[in-house]
Amino acid sequence: MGIVNENLGEIESMMSDIITKCNLDTFLSVEEIKMWMTDLEEEGNMSYLTMLTGLLDRDTIGNEGLMNELISSTIKLRHLMPSKFLDDETPAEKFEKRRKRKEPTIVHLTKTKLPPSEWWTYYEDAMERMHQRKFTDAAEKFEEAFKKLLDSETTWREIYRLYCNAGLAHLFSGDETLGVKCLEMAYELNPNYSFAYKQLQDYQKGEFDSFIQLGILQKMKNNFEEYLESPDYLHLDKVMGWPEAKILRMLSKFGVMVDKDEFIELAKTVYVPDKIAEELLYSQAKVTGEDEDFIWIATYALWNIYCPDEPSVTILNDAVERASKYIFKDSKIKSKSQRTYETKCSQHFNNVQKPILSNKEGFLEYWAKTFEYCTSYRFYLKFFLTSLSYLPEFEKKVLDLVNHLKDQIPHPDWNSVEIGVNIRNNNPKWKEIYKELRSKYPFYCYIASDVASFFEEKKDFENAERYLIEALQIVDARAGNNIMSLETTKTTIYEDYEFIFDRLTELYSRIKADKKKVKELKAKIEDVEKKSNVYSTSPEIEKLDEVMNKMINEVETEKVSTSYTVQYYNYLNQFEINFETNEKVKADIIPIKIQVKDYDNFDFSKEKRARKKIKKSSKRKNSPKVGRNDPCPCGSGKKYKKCCGVIRK
Repeated sequence: MGIVNENLGEIESMMSDIITKCNLDTFLSVEEIKMWMTDLEEEGNMSYLTMLTGLLDRDTIGNEGLMNELISSTIKLRHLMPSKFLDDETPAEKFEKRRKRKEPTIVHLTKTKLPPSEWWTYYEDAMERMHQRKFTDAAEKFEEAFKKLLDSETTWREIYRLYCNAGLAHLFSGDETLGVKCLEMAYELNPNYSFAYKQLQDYQKGEFDSFIQLGILQKMKNNFEEYLESPDYLHLDKVMGWPEAKILRMLSKFGVMVDKDEFIELAKTVYVPDKIAEELLYSQAKVTGEDEDFIWIATYALWNIYCPDEPSVTILNDAVERASKYIFKDSKIKSKSQRTYETKCSQHFNNVQKPILSNKEGFLEYWAKTFEYCTSYRFYLKFFLTSLSYLPEFEKKVLDLVNHLKDQIPHPDWNSVEIGVNIRNNNPKWKEIYKELRSKYPFYCYIASDVASFFEEKKDFENAERYLIEALQIVDARAGNNIMSLETTKTTIYEDYEFIFDRLTELYSRIKADKKKVKELKAKIEDVEKKSNVYSTSPEIEKLDEVMNKMINEVETEKVSTSYTVQYYNYLNQFEINFETNEKVKADIIPIKIQVKDYDNFDFSKEKRARKKIKKSSKRKNSPKVGRNDPCPCGSGKKYKKCCGVIRK
């Protein structure tokens, strides 16, 4: 009780001396400690002590006498500070009143290890994983370290090092936004920490771009592997094989009841199962997170059971993709069993034809406006129909379907299939079709390129070269007229040039063209490369990128704000500790050198490899499909359907 008689000024002076002895005077003053005890006060809160001791160096921590002196002085100061929990009286005053009234004094025993150091184990684990180049694991350990710091309400005198190393771990594991944020926080905490400044400079120069991309790919691979190991009810292909009763039982567990008649009626008015899930089922769900995905999956499976003849964009896209993939993956069957090959082709054709020929009002028009159609599926379908038209028994069926597509969703690609049939049959009608298309689509180079392909297949290399040169002239005209976007394609001027250059280069290599032609082509390529920035502009793509970037930024902002790393930084700022050193400090670790691996090693599925083959064989640049339930390529950690996959035109 002797503390009551002590003077606040004396205790403050004693506190100031001990702070200096413990080498804490550069971090804070007695006034700041007093602020902790009042402004940040909570009943039973010991953060003023855990934060203060967390700033100690190892020599002081090992000096028992000095530690006891610091703790004792801090507690004495606390007892002389007013408390809102004691009606603005000091604990010392309250104790004295109780003593005079002979009331028992309530003593709260708090077991607190000083300084709290559980977080250090996670930090060491994180650094070990950094040296092992296990950056995703390291980033998780850093998060755990910050959580422990937050839970134990303590800090570290070199906390900026923790932030900087965590920043590198997040960057190299693909979390660019959080990684940069950590580096910035490290630099803000101590502007004299030269290592953090250097990392920020390197990032601004783009020296981390390859590492970040590699981290994203590795994270996608890990997410995909986790997805493969997830329960059966989270796999669309497995649930599609379930009986109706099993699907309904599972839905009922999640609080969702399905009215079959209502489901079927709504299916007649929508073009994708997602709409049914949104309008009928999600509002009933009593689950979130991964389990919620089952509702979306179940909707697709029930559509297949309740109304399999009702066309949907998903059904058509899946049929088109499977058909195209079969042509590449299993075309070798032709040489083994022509009958088996034709039977399979017939099945795929029927699956594709059925939704296309349906009389569902507005269905094809809706399909033609989807992002998937614009970037991939129109091309996949054209490729499949072109390949099938080589089989005599399919030629008429293909042309009939092409004519239907031309009437419903006109596009020069459908005419291309018809041109190919006529060229193979030596029918001069193709010239009329081609002339009409050239007039209607003066800046679309892919029809001329397709014509070149048809002649190349006939080994008519003279005409093949002629039409590739014409395709190049079409791109020149597009560039000359500054046509940055076309309704017929999402490609930029530069992508068109690249495509035709690749085709011509391969042709010249195949026919062993004379050196003059090859030299002229190389000069043309070099000239275009100089203007690549201008030719890569596309208002449509920029608009789409803007929307996607906005969505990705929203996801990243949410992820960053909820991270323990940022939560701890916000908590730390309340204490206004000065972590800035008087002189520049360097890293206490050797900067990690990373060998960037070949990105092509990151194939997540056989389907992806099949799409690569399609892309390579066609010589056409198209974005590969990401499955709706696959991890999103943006690296957000969310599923594609809940992130960038929600974008539609």
